[in-house]
Amino acid sequence: LMIVGVMQPLQSGQMVLSSGLRGAGDTLSTAISICVGILIIRPALSQVAINVFDMGLVGAWLAFVIDQSFRYFFCLFRFRSEKWKHIRV
Repeated sequence: LMIVGVMQPLQSGQMVLSSGLRGAGDTLSTAISICVGILIIRPALSQVAINVFDMGLVGAWLAFVIDQSFRYFFCLFRFRSEKWKHIRV
């Protein structure tokens, strides 16, 4: 629960930012962040944490936190770049 408590602000922020970007028509950047996070970062880090560092379930949850952090900062940088303002819907 402590790990999930640390992750919760990042996950909430990521959801708000990605939903805002999608609402503005910037669906490609949010799709990229989701694909990279869920299909590459989370499984790779989970495998390393569980099999190499022998962290078990805690390692899997830490990989989840790192994935959410990546997706949050990716969406935050995309939002602050204001490139989404110039997308034609």
